[in-house]
Amino acid sequence: MALPKLEGLLQRLLRRAAEGHGFLLTCAGLALAGTVSAAYPVTAVVVPAALLAPRRWRQVALFSTLGSALGATLLVAAFHHMGWAQIYDRFPELASHAAWNRIMAWVSHYGTAALFLIAVSPLPQTPALIFFGFTHCPDVCPTTLAAMTRVLEALGPRAAEVTAIFISVDPERDTPEELKSFGSLFDPRIVLLTGSPDEIAAVVRDYHIYAAKVPIEGGGYTMDHTASVQLYDRDSRFRSAFDFHEDDAVILDKVRLVLDGGG
Repeated sequence: MALPKLEGLLQRLLRRAAEGHGFLLTCAGLALAGTVSAAYPVTAVVVPAALLAPRRWRQVALFSTLGSALGATLLVAAFHHMGWAQIYDRFPELASHAAWNRIMAWVSHYGTAALFLIAVSPLPQTPALIFFGFTHCPDVCPTTLAAMTRVLEALGPRAAEVTAIFISVDPERDTPEELKSFGSLFDPRIVLLTGSPDEIAAVVRDYHIYAAKVPIEGGGYTMDHTASVQLYDRDSRFRSAFDFHEDDAVILDKVRLVLDGGG
């Protein structure tokens, strides 16, 4: 099956899982299958899953990594059963493959015990600040991310209790490299996400965000989009919204209220 068709199938499976229980286990299972089959990269699971559930991006990344690592361990076990001499005779390029050698060193040092420790580690869900924008935005987006940066700084140690997320509404131009350059201007704790046009369209719809491409005179385009930051509590319930016009003290009060379990 061609990779685009596989990615479409993965997105449909993840979307179905996101609507019920077992979403993280689905991420792990798909990552495992991709590693064992070598049919698609782990990023084909992580990116759409993180966009479907941006507030749980840490859990998504962890469970996908766990699934991929377990898949690699199963491959190593299968190769061990078959006999390493036979494997290297059939695939001589493995001996000089840097990624393969790193995997082998990891398995040799840590085995499956590390996988178990990761799997049983608790991962509490945090309140989240979610903003949709784009890197070519001339004023609203950088001003809003600057406000988010000030909020995180003002929270001090309690900033670790909040996940701040920026999701691009302009996937055609906002590549991971563009996001990295744009994000370097703000607090490094802000998670920046992008994806394919279909993935972005889905998450925009799920979060009830307005985003539209607007042609500009002389060619090119800009994006018209919702300019407010959404604030969610630990149970993924929408609690409040704010924009950069509000005073920092007012924004801080809203965030602290949610952190303290109010709102």
